[in-house]
Amino acid sequence: MEKFNTIRLAISLADYVNGVARRHAAVSQRMFPEYKIRAVTNSVHPSTWTSEPMRKLYTRYWPDWHHSPELLMDVEQIPSVDIWEAHLLAKDILIRLVYERRGPLLNMSLPVIGFARRMTAYKRANLLFSDLNRLKNMAKSQPFQIVLAGKAHPRDEEGKRIIEQLHQQAISLADAVNVALAIVSGSDVWHQYSDAAARGFWHQRYESSFQWSA
Repeated sequence: MEKFNTIRLAISLADYVNGVARRHAAVSQRMFPEYKIRAVTNSVHPSTWTSEPMRKLYTRYWPDWHHSPELLMDVEQIPSVDIWEAHLLAKDILIRLVYERRGPLLNMSLPVIGFARRMTAYKRANLLFSDLNRLKNMAKSQPFQIVLAGKAHPRDEEGKRIIEQLHQQAISLADAVNVALAIVSGSDVWHQYSDAAARGFWHQRYESSFQWSA
C-alpha cells in the first residue's frame, strides 16, 4: 500500500507547471526536482481589488485601464500628490468600515498596518505579536494602528489557534472581499511575512490523499 499523491498526479498530467512567484517556484522545484516548475507571478483582478478613489485616479489618466491593466506599468506618470490623496480617501473608507464593524475609531493621522489573508501558520499573521513588549515600546516612540482580517481552513487547527490568539491581541475583522479590499487599499503598511518552506509543508499536509493498492 502506498499513498496516492494528488499533487504528483496533477504535475504528471500537466503540460505546464508553475509557481505563483519566483520564490514559490524555487521551493516547489526543490520539493519536486524531477519536474520542471516555472514561475508566473500571481496577480489580481484589477476591477475587483482597486479602491474607488484609485479607480477614479487611474481613469483620469487611462480611461481603458481596467480592460488593459498593463497601462498601469506607467503609474509613475501620476504625480505622487495625487496618489497620496487617493490613498487617504481609501484610508478613510477603511477607518469608517472598522468603526461600523467593530466600534473603535482609528486615527487618520497615524499609520495603519494591515493584514487580510487566509490564517495559516506559514503566513505568520501572529509574527507581529511575537514580542509584545517590543511592540509596545515601538508604539510609544512611533504610534501606529493594526487591522487584521482572515479565516482559517476548516482543517487547519493551527490557523484557528492563531485567530484565537489574534482576537486577544489586536483588532480583527471578518474575512470578506469588501473588507479585504478596504484593508488592502486603506493600509499604510502591508504586513506580509510568509514562510516559504512552511508553505510547501502546508500543501503537503492538507492535500487530498488516500490509500490505494499498487
